[in-house]
Amino acid sequence: MKGLHGMATLMATTTLILLTGLLGWLTLKAVSAETTRSQQQMFAAQALANSEALLETAIAYIDNHYMQNGAQADAQLWANASPQDCPANKAPAYWQCLRIPLALLPLPDFTDTLHSSVTLVRDGHNTPHQVLLVTELRLNDSHAGVGSRATVQAALFVPVPYSATLSPAQSHPTLWPPGIHSKQVQRLPGSWKNAGY
Repeated sequence: MKGLHGMATLMATTTLILLTGLLGWLTLKAVSAETTRSQQQMFAAQALANSEALLETAIAYIDNHYMQNGAQADAQLWANASPQDCPANKAPAYWQCLRIPLALLPLPDFTDTLHSSVTLVRDGHNTPHQVLLVTELRLNDSHAGVGSRATVQAALFVPVPYSATLSPAQSHPTLWPPGIHSKQVQRLPGSWKNAGY
């Protein structure tokens, strides 16, 4: 009888130790998963902040270009527009797309230049003064969050000189939205969008 009682105690103790070990292992896994999730959120936030910084730098670059080059600025900026830079839903017959070389811009730290971009998109036929600026930035292998990326976009008004090919709505300052100056690069109110990955 004593042998059976001792055997039952041993079995119960062994089971209890196994259950305690399993609970500890599950707790460790949960803590590890939460830590990984927190790190990924931090890396995504870093990529988003860098992409927003790149967007602001690109806006400053575009603004400076239009200020420095006057009436020729628009033609000069879009001279290198390429259909291959257009999104799939923007048919090149109407849409102009331009990728600004990253070498022209001061970049945020940890920018993966091979997988980051600054792209301008506009309907060159109907609304050449309205431009969508999209920045996509990926963190490089010098950052602990290598591969984390974020995309940010903002719509801009850019000064387009009057020509016979433009309708009055495209060129006449009084027909532009209130508060938007037709001779300055300005952000379209409420157009900011971002997406962290």
